Amino acid sequence: MQDEAVLALLTSMDAILEGEFELRKGKWSKLYIELGKALQFPDISSDFGEQLSSKYYGKDATAIVSNSPSGIVLGQEIAKQLEIKHIYIEKDEKENPILKRGFELNSDDSVIIVDDVVSTGNSIKEMQSFLKKKNVEVKGICCVIDRAEKPLKTTPALKSLLALRLPVYASLAELKKD
Repeated sequence: MQDEAVLALLTSMDAILEGEFELRKGKWSKLYIELGKALQFPDISSDFGEQLSSKYYGKDATAIVSNSPSGIVLGQEIAKQLEIKHIYIEKDEKENPILKRGFELNSDDSVIIVDDVVSTGNSIKEMQSFLKKKNVEVKGICCVIDRAEKPLKTTPALKSLLALRLPVYASLAELKKD
């Protein structure tokens, strides 16, 4: 599925919403992408997972790592395609990332980070920092939609099915001025 097809699919499902939306870390946007509207259908989540996994064949990753409900759906689909495990990072009571449910990662692991929609890149940076502390190599980073205002500088480079360059505002007042 090319950028145009992903955009057309999400538009047809009313998954691209217009208004005033608060993103993570207090940022604001005029557009919100509700990827869950598409991912509720197994054939769509499977197709997205297949397309994203094709970007990583031969990377020798041992696990997929995700951290959001939609990221978990995608992570499971990508792990299935690559025939590797999928784990997800949760938060403790102080909002620090942790592994629960018997999940383990160590320095022998190499992972692909999966996110659903990337707006500011904060969740990816948070996952990368957490994995670095565990001496886990990151072999890839991907998402369905990269909606960051400008391309994120990640190592390795972020790969997506759809890139939209959408402005992000520091406050609601700033958004309303535009």
